[in-house]
Amino acid sequence: MKFMSFSLGAILAKAKSDRASPWTKTKILRGLGAWLCCLWLTACAAPETGDKLAVRVVRVTNGQELEVASNSGFPEITERIRLEGLVAPGLTQPPWGEAARAALAQLVTNQSVLLEMDMELRDATGQRLAYLWRGNELINLTLVGQGHALALPHPPNNRYDRQLAYAQERARVLGLGIWNPAQPLRQLPPTLPDRPIAPSGHSPS
Repeated sequence: MKFMSFSLGAILAKAKSDRASPWTKTKILRGLGAWLCCLWLTACAAPETGDKLAVRVVRVTNGQELEVASNSGFPEITERIRLEGLVAPGLTQPPWGEAARAALAQLVTNQSVLLEMDMELRDATGQRLAYLWRGNELINLTLVGQGHALALPHPPNNRYDRQLAYAQERARVLGLGIWNPAQPLRQLPPTLPDRPIAPSGHSPS
């Protein structure tokens, strides 16, 4: 940074010099403009924190899928994300499917979040697989812990399998969401071709 400041100062000094010809000044100022433009474009790129990508949630489609866009807001290009390590009831499974979608929407809609990827980046349909962080809260874990989704191992993506299994067991013991004994989920949620249903822990009866 110190070197960059020194170089920029030298360039400006040369551009202001009375000895510099008009052609030289024009060339220097054009080059400076191009450099500042490149710097601005770099600053507009979506920032990454380690292996996490900062994005903004624009829409939640169901209890395990959402659409995100770059935090810069320009251009408005969205990408569909599937939450890793879980499977939520579908919207055709009332009331649990809508409850899962509403819970996820309440947690993250219009929020700035971080996407954390594992070994396998995309599923069989091409959707990005990710763990979703809002601050220090792992949203995947929250959904399973509240009984809105089942923990679903998906090797080789197993970074949080143990935590998800513990969260599911706690929700089952407390009778939360799909584990409510008065209204349990009777049929397992639909899933993708590349991941047969084999949830960790006990399945709803």
